Amino acid sequence: MKNVPAYTFDPVRFHRLLEENIMVGGDLRANLLLAMAKSLVVKASPTMLRALDILRFDEERWFDTTDDPECSYASQCYVVVLASVLEDAPPVSNASMGVLLRVLPILGWSEERVEVLCRGQPLSQLVHSSQNHLFYFVFGPGQHGSWLSPESVKSFLDDIQAVESNFRNPSEEMLRSVSEHVVPWTLPRQQPQALITDAYAEICRRLETASGRKHALFMPYE
Repeated sequence: MKNVPAYTFDPVRFHRLLEENIMVGGDLRANLLLAMAKSLVVKASPTMLRALDILRFDEERWFDTTDDPECSYASQCYVVVLASVLEDAPPVSNASMGVLLRVLPILGWSEERVEVLCRGQPLSQLVHSSQNHLFYFVFGPGQHGSWLSPESVKSFLDDIQAVESNFRNPSEEMLRSVSEHVVPWTLPRQQPQALITDAYAEICRRLETASGRKHALFMPYE
């Protein structure tokens, strides 16, 4: 089964790093942003390289200044700098994501909340969390991934742990839904009980890791 990748990071530290390197006299310097991103790629850690590979980073295309030398590359550079501060988070399989999407609504979660847990929130919200108005106008990294704030991570962890007993002893409705909608595309075919147990364990490990670090989660789009 394929895993859905994720990383943790400190959003305050990330935005402070940006501001310290690209803000001069209250202005955002695009040339400094580009130079910073290029420098980080040169000395990239294995974690950063893996994240950039998932994001299908292409240095020539991402750092192209042909069309608009002032800002055409800004959003891509934002994501490159973000990749430089990422730490690995435990994987969650596609099957486990499918289980969560099916069983949490049965347990009373709204479909919107389940979607946010599994898919994350727009990266535009990460940009706005910086409280730097220049970042709002320059960065639009939405096509590269999604995130969950540290506060959201903690809230989701509390809520998922509150229904642990339901995952340990799933109802007939939960078992039937997983059997009908998740089991058929698992190879080899797995028992719904095992899939439900694994889904709980995997999402808890991911959320517990981020919460323990007091970090946000970043989910890159492949």
